[in-house]
Amino acid sequence: MQSIVSAIKALQESVKRYEYAFNCQMSSGDFKNNTADLITAVEAEAPEGVEPDEDVEPTDAEFPEYALEAVPNIKHLCIKSGTYTSLLENADKFLNNELLWCTDVRRLYIKSEGALIWLNRTGGVTPDVPSTGGMTLEDLDKLETIGFVAPSGQTYRVKVNNDGELVVYMKELDTPQPEPSGAQTDNNGWEYVKTLYFQKLYINSLYCGGLTANEHSYNYCSHNFVELSNLTNADINLNGLSLQYSVSGTEWEVLPLQGLIKKGETFLIRGAQCSVMDANTTRIKVKTYDMEWRDSEGNLIKFDNTKSKFYLTWGTKPSTVSNPYSNVKDDISISKGYIDLVGLNKENAEAIDKIDASEKNPYTYLNPNRLFTKYYSMDPVNQAT
Repeated sequence: MQSIVSAIKALQESVKRYEYAFNCQMSSGDFKNNTADLITAVEAEAPEGVEPDEDVEPTDAEFPEYALEAVPNIKHLCIKSGTYTSLLENADKFLNNELLWCTDVRRLYIKSEGALIWLNRTGGVTPDVPSTGGMTLEDLDKLETIGFVAPSGQTYRVKVNNDGELVVYMKELDTPQPEPSGAQTDNNGWEYVKTLYFQKLYINSLYCGGLTANEHSYNYCSHNFVELSNLTNADINLNGLSLQYSVSGTEWEVLPLQGLIKKGETFLIRGAQCSVMDANTTRIKVKTYDMEWRDSEGNLIKFDNTKSKFYLTWGTKPSTVSNPYSNVKDDISISKGYIDLVGLNKENAEAIDKIDASEKNPYTYLNPNRLFTKYYSMDPVNQAT
């Protein structure tokens, strides 16, 4: 009788545990109590006096009917937890898709295809965790931007320039300007249109310090530069536009533009230094700028002070033509995406020094003693330089 009472008590305890699990809470224990060990440690045994029948297929386990319904059958579920060190010690014993909580470092992992994946990662890496998936140090080194959300809900992105300085801008500026439509193609394959891509966005001023000048030279301006001007009533996202420079033909140096040029304001692009910054003879000291321009060899760009042409356009591929502006017989055609073009050469230039691209006639004021700038009038006929 005593053995029957003991068996009933043991059965009652089991029933209570299962009842608690189904109605209140299920607990997975800590990292050392893992299912893999339990599965490998238990072997099926036949009841005493009964020989196992090899011809009988095992039947599926029977579950309560409510377990198949789309309703919860427990009030709480506690996943496996433990310290980070214990996680590493037992990494090979967890099952795929098992959730694991590190109490000391407050990290949530899941095992997936044999690897531990850190789910609540917000930054950084753990090099001491083998095959954790996610991002590695090498992956981080390839990132160009990271994002942050301001309290207002505006998302900002952060990247660095060539000097390692942080550049912060609105996420929307990563969306480039749309490609223009309605272009025609001539017999030579030139895609041209009759209207500007952006009206009232101009090459406002520029300075060409010469190809031989450097930071030890003496010029009136400290750096080569090009300044853009936005005379519209709206801010303009420059992503998708480019500024191109050449001295002749189709060998254009291309600067893909980035950033925002606000309405009624300017945007300065600085090139190589061409004068001693602190000399009294350097009248204009370009210490602040919105972008720097490096040539195809990675050096800050120098502009020729004999002849130069600057082309502002949609797209970031070099122009396929030497002159994106054509006014043959007063029938004006411009390259698809055309915004502005400035062609300059020195005064009394011989044929070899004459620029091959300009709107109508090239400006003949190019030398390191002069700064080119446009003056805008409400009447386009009265615009001057």
